[in-house]
Amino acid sequence: MKIFDLENLLFVIEEETGRWGFTEKNNQKLKKLQRDLQDKKFEEKKYEGVGIFALNTTTECNLDCIYCSTKRQTRVKTLDFGVGKRVVDLVLELEEKDIVFHGSEPLMDFEVIEKLVRYGRQKEQQSRKRINFSIQTNLSLLPEKVLDFIKKENIGISTSIDGRFKIHNLTRPYKNGNGSYDDVINGINKVLNFQDGISIVTVITKHNVNQLSDMVLDFENKGVTSIQFIPAIPCVDERKFLTTNDELKDSYINLFDQTIQRLKNGKQKIEVKNLSQYLSSFFFVNSIDACRQCSPSREHPLLAVDTNGDVYPCDFFWGEKELVAGNVLKDDLKTIINNQNNLRFRDINKTECVSCTWKKLCGGGCLADSYFSKNSTPYYCKTHKAIYSYLVNKIPEMIEEGLINKILAWVE
Repeated sequence: MKIFDLENLLFVIEEETGRWGFTEKNNQKLKKLQRDLQDKKFEEKKYEGVGIFALNTTTECNLDCIYCSTKRQTRVKTLDFGVGKRVVDLVLELEEKDIVFHGSEPLMDFEVIEKLVRYGRQKEQQSRKRINFSIQTNLSLLPEKVLDFIKKENIGISTSIDGRFKIHNLTRPYKNGNGSYDDVINGINKVLNFQDGISIVTVITKHNVNQLSDMVLDFENKGVTSIQFIPAIPCVDERKFLTTNDELKDSYINLFDQTIQRLKNGKQKIEVKNLSQYLSSFFFVNSIDACRQCSPSREHPLLAVDTNGDVYPCDFFWGEKELVAGNVLKDDLKTIINNQNNLRFRDINKTECVSCTWKKLCGGGCLADSYFSKNSTPYYCKTHKAIYSYLVNKIPEMIEEGLINKILAWVE
């Protein structure tokens, strides 16, 4: 059990369970809190349901992103329609859930998306359940025919953008070398004509790491309603694009300070997912100790279904055959999500994280970071430790200002 001496309070965390609490600097109250934390035990490691199905629509793409995780993979290029139908059927076994058309660039095979949405809508009428379809796209392929179908079927759109013109074009160029920034901004404006806001993903590299706070304000002004920063994963041999932990943790802390202050002032409109994800690790502690930021609940956060039906614990892993947790054409959902070969079931006490104070909150960080670091300390470990220490000091202030529930509401 670790005790952190703050200015007016003590923060106590039971390292083996992730249970924690604040107390006054009083020996009796401290001992009572320690007893309470030791009495709380975890349930059996087991997932109940699935949050999102990420469906790999195609392995083809028209961009040449410098950090792309799929360049090393060679697989069936186009989604088998039978695989897509099976995913729709699996989703309808659950309550209302999401299917995200993903991949490299899903709109390079819009025909299969169109067919699966039509199939899904027919099945909805029979089951009286609802599927939330969305597309994660680079927004470069939006002819009127595609836009009309997306609008008619109420399909959500989200995209990726890595900053302003110069940096985005450096990290996310077309295969011919031209920049894609103008097309992304044009696509965002088209989407905002019929969709109430848009979510974006920004990959953090050494080129944009010091601009996170400015980017959030810029994107908010452009109508973006939600942003998630994802540090580039060391999944390719060429790693010159990676930021350092010192740069990343400083930039995150500046961004979180800005966000908290703007929330206090009632100015914050855009959701900063990273802040809510880190915070959820404290408030939604459960028995699953892998990738805690992705999985604050007992649902498997996502199932990444490849073009041939193979299922992976994360879309970073498509094509990594040793990580297959099942196949939707052969296995039922319960078997897939609780397959003990699933990397999310790893025992954190058998990893480099075994002696870390934050292991049950952090869960070892991003699964892809852990995996591609090849059994060494995850690349962004230092950043996670710094952010958890930062939040320990900020939580009392956020509670006093009534901000905790506002931020946690951003968690999907």
